Amino acid sequence: MNLKTLKENFYVKNRYHAEDLHELLLFVKKSYIRNEISIGDYRSLIKELETSSYDKITPTL
Repeated sequence: MNLKTLKENFYVKNRYHAEDLHELLLFVKKSYIRNEISIGDYRSLIKELETSSYDKITPTL
């Protein structure tokens, strides 16, 4: 899973785009707890989110 897929999944489940990085981090953690993503996806997404700036992950309109 990559950030684009993560943002799409967030939008499908919540019906709005993530406003900040914290919302996406929380979504990844909840998805892992609910067994919706694998440990490998969890680790790579957390690493990518923590090392990227929010400007790179904001939705494009």
